Amino acid sequence: MPRRSTPGSSEEELKVRVLRYIQGMYRVLSEAKFTEVPVTISPSEVKMLIDWVKSYVEDSRAFLDRGDVASSLVAVCYAEGIMEALRLLKLAEFEW
Repeated sequence: MPRRSTPGSSEEELKVRVLRYIQGMYRVLSEAKFTEVPVTISPSEVKMLIDWVKSYVEDSRAFLDRGDVASSLVAVCYAEGIMEALRLLKLAEFEW
């Protein structure tokens, strides 16, 4: 069941959540160690990523059905990000 909140508080909660994601990305970008190119990617690894995309889309729908719009948006954005990475790596062909 969705939480009831006072007017404006859900927007503030969303802002806090977004800022947490942004801070996390800054941290990850500053700490990440990137591999040299080329890297071999197996078909099973690509399938695993596609399975993650499907799972994130299903999670997004479930969150939305429960009234958790913020989590729904986050989950579908994760799915979109993985698909975009697959496309940029030339492992998938599609258009938005």
